[in-house]
Amino acid sequence: AGPAWVAGAEARLAASPAWQATPEQRRIAWYWRGLLALAAGDAGRAEVFLHRAVAPGDGPVPRALAGAVQAGEGWVRLAAGDTAGALARLEAGLRAAGYGDQTLSRLVRPTAILHVRLLARRPERRREAIDRLRAITD
Repeated sequence: AGPAWVAGAEARLAASPAWQATPEQRRIAWYWRGLLALAAGDAGRAEVFLHRAVAPGDGPVPRALAGAVQAGEGWVRLAAGDTAGALARLEAGLRAAGYGDQTLSRLVRPTAILHVRLLARRPERRREAIDRLRAITD
């Protein structure tokens, strides 16, 4: 997706009443805005949005969302050049997200794909990358 698409998608999320209807929807919108900021190359803004997704004061944070945000923070670390830290954070977040509700589990799909790409870069973990890729696409 190009910069114009990312900017448009973020604007739609920010303005959509559907994404503001409940505390959970607001939290999920902040998460997606964080991933969109990462896609636009703005790790600083992404980090702010991801933290906002799990900030206290707007109702409970669903477990899958908390894990997705943690995995998203791994992507922020990758953008900062910390591949080892990124991989550790991605793995912890994906484990924390678990395999619950289908809607919420879709939140981790972008970070799960990034995780597979990082694993594939390491010769000793390529088999694991292949297995995880199969799991994502099934």
